[in-house]
Amino acid sequence: MLWTLLICILSYYDIAAEKKKTIAIAKKESQTTSAVAMALRHWTAKQGGIYAQISEHIQPSPYLEHIPDRDIATSTGKQLTLMNPAYVFRQVMEDYAIQYQTKAHLTSLKTLNPVNDPDVWERDSLKKIEDGRSEVFDLVNIEEEPFLRLLRPLLTKKECLACHAAQGYKVGDIRGAMSISLPLRPYLLSEKQSIRRDMATHLAFWLVGSLALLIITFWGRRKILDHHLVEETLRKKALDFQSIFGNSPVPMVIVDKQNDIVSHNKKFTQMFGYTLEDISTSEKWWNNAYPDPSYRAKVKAGWKEAIAKAEASGDEIETQVGDLTCKNGLRRTVEFNLMPLEEMSVISMNDITDRKIIEEALIAEKNKLEAVISSLGDGLTVQDRSFRIIYQNEIQKERQGEHEGEYCYKAYQGRDTICDGCSVAQCFADGQLHKRETSSVSTDGKDIFMEVSASPVKDSKGNIIGAVETVRDITPRKLLEKQLKHSQKMEAIGTLAGGIAHDFNNLLTIIMGYTNLIKDDVGPDSPTSSSVDAVIEAGSRAVEMVEQILTFSRQTEHKIGPVQIDHVVKETLKLLCSSLPSTIEVKQEIDSESGFIESDAGKINQIVMNLCTNAYHAMQKSGGILTVSLQPIQVNYDDEIQRELFDFIPGAYVELTVIDNGPGIEKANLERIFDPYFSTKGKGEGTGLGLSVVHGIVKGHDGHISVTSEPGVGTKFQVYLPQMTEKALLKAKENIEEAAVVPLKGSERIMVVDDENRLATLVKMILEAQGYGAEAFFDSNEALQAFKKMPADFDLIITDMTMPGMNGLELSEEICKIRPDIPIILCTGFSELVDQEETMQSGIRKLLTKPVGKEELAKAIRGILD
Repeated sequence: MLWTLLICILSYYDIAAEKKKTIAIAKKESQTTSAVAMALRHWTAKQGGIYAQISEHIQPSPYLEHIPDRDIATSTGKQLTLMNPAYVFRQVMEDYAIQYQTKAHLTSLKTLNPVNDPDVWERDSLKKIEDGRSEVFDLVNIEEEPFLRLLRPLLTKKECLACHAAQGYKVGDIRGAMSISLPLRPYLLSEKQSIRRDMATHLAFWLVGSLALLIITFWGRRKILDHHLVEETLRKKALDFQSIFGNSPVPMVIVDKQNDIVSHNKKFTQMFGYTLEDISTSEKWWNNAYPDPSYRAKVKAGWKEAIAKAEASGDEIETQVGDLTCKNGLRRTVEFNLMPLEEMSVISMNDITDRKIIEEALIAEKNKLEAVISSLGDGLTVQDRSFRIIYQNEIQKERQGEHEGEYCYKAYQGRDTICDGCSVAQCFADGQLHKRETSSVSTDGKDIFMEVSASPVKDSKGNIIGAVETVRDITPRKLLEKQLKHSQKMEAIGTLAGGIAHDFNNLLTIIMGYTNLIKDDVGPDSPTSSSVDAVIEAGSRAVEMVEQILTFSRQTEHKIGPVQIDHVVKETLKLLCSSLPSTIEVKQEIDSESGFIESDAGKINQIVMNLCTNAYHAMQKSGGILTVSLQPIQVNYDDEIQRELFDFIPGAYVELTVIDNGPGIEKANLERIFDPYFSTKGKGEGTGLGLSVVHGIVKGHDGHISVTSEPGVGTKFQVYLPQMTEKALLKAKENIEEAAVVPLKGSERIMVVDDENRLATLVKMILEAQGYGAEAFFDSNEALQAFKKMPADFDLIITDMTMPGMNGLELSEEICKIRPDIPIILCTGFSELVDQEETMQSGIRKLLTKPVGKEELAKAIRGILD
């Protein structure tokens, strides 16, 4: 009984051990398969997927449609498609299942592809993994067949985020698992055979009755069987690894600790041509693959640095990229990935030569397109359907900054919703081109005006997937429009000024003419003589004011001649001071010995008025001191300081200085202070033309203008105008004196025509006082009829320009038809219809501007008649 019981116990133990061993072997096999599959999955993920030739078995993945380079063609015409890690895994494991009946499945509780959805067992196992289990192992029946099922977690790595970041995963998260289903029938058959052998042995031992022999026999057989099973398992594992390694679509080599290549797969030889004999040692590999010593040293240094960095950080070794020389001498661009495996390491290679050629071609096309876009001179953005900016050309970046990845309305307008009238939104709505004008702020903070055009971008099916928006800077055009409006306004003012000047000059002519007659009557010793002189002086001032009004409205120009500049500056400051607030104090430092310059009073007046007005605006809010000084100065280039300061011809100059103690001008603005339309003033405070006008006047006089400013202290303008030389001044005075010696009296017969009765009568009286025979007409038609009756009775005709019915030009033309040799003087207060060329063509000998003084009229008459 004891013997039988012992035999039974040993038999039971042996059966249990055999079953346990069967499960252990099967489990080890599934773990090995999982590890190899994990390595393949990890390598493929690091590559970002691999390209494979399109075939009936391998088709483009619909889940990679968003990748522009999913499908490419090689230089030899092969059609390749990008396979993501999951796709590669499924293809390889399908072949593996056909050969070895072992199934592998990627699954998750949050799948992207329905093919990866978990079954009931996988779903329960995934929950256990999330609860902290490192792996789940079960024996189950699938379609009434026994299987060993193993499930191990998949951890999220950095390269996984390309596809799974959108699901919310981060590096280190469990994002799913790999399930291995190993069929147990072969193992159970082997187990059954082993049990039968064991039972037969036990029975034999029991029958023989020799406990010692039975124990020895049993022990020996078990050892043999165990050794056989281990050898068989190792052999099968080696075959499995060799199958995966040898048939991998990726070139691979295995290196030992000395970095000698001990094995390579078929794809390696197919792609690069080398066999194990060619590269059996590390030295052979390096010399063959990298024949250039300098490049070889560079590649070795890159590997050394990458390995050291990985050892220090604990991260994986970075992918290395280099040009590898094949056995046939061709060079290929290859990515290398090294995976250490205890005593050895696996190096996988990815030939990216064709991809680099395609990338370089795409870059070249992109650069070409960018060059074309930039040559247009317009800013350009590409936006997706959510108005997110996905591209900007360089012009747009320079104009309004870099905003790729931002929403258009937020980047350019600071809004949280799309702009009203958005042209991109309109083209999304109807698929048509739309334009509009808008404004924004440039990178330097300036307001800019833009013409925005938007056109839709469509895919191959005609669906609108985005829009191209071009932005044209129309700020100069807007400024020109503003200038045009200003010019039109000035033209209207000029027209009004001309009309006023005409009537006002008629009145001044009457006032000054009769006043001069009174002066002649009362004589210089009369008590009223000084009062009459005051009236004449006031009239002269009024004449100058009318001339200035016409000058500022661009209706007339002063005659160039000697100008005593200190008088003009003082007179301008008198006019200016009356309009300045009491918060601004004006200090004058005018040197009366500043001499003469060759100019006209109107231009000097413009310089002083513009500079002082700018100073006034600077101090308008806080008040301050406006200092205006004028003095003669000698510029001598022998002085080093003056040589650096002045950039004009040495000589005698008049220096006009205008200083204010306002807020000053920023350094960046000083460089543009004389640019047309540049202004730091607010809306309605100026056009930005004042200083450019001053600059033009100064340069037109061969002078120089400079500005210095310090923020918080004030601004100083210095204007240098050349003094007239004594020789030039003397010549000008001689010309004036020669004109003054012209005789003032005569005896000829003169016709005077003016619709202003008092003015015509005044001229008649002045002429008669100088000995002339004069007849006045108040209507141009009556004057023409009188001339027709007695054309020989008149030696000269003086006519007004603006008269009802027939103006002075028309009257002159009619008179010249009757008597072409008759001299005519045309007088006008102002008319835009009159110019020197037109008057000469009408037979007019002299054009006089009202008010005409007695001496001026007498000189004009004698100048024509003599």
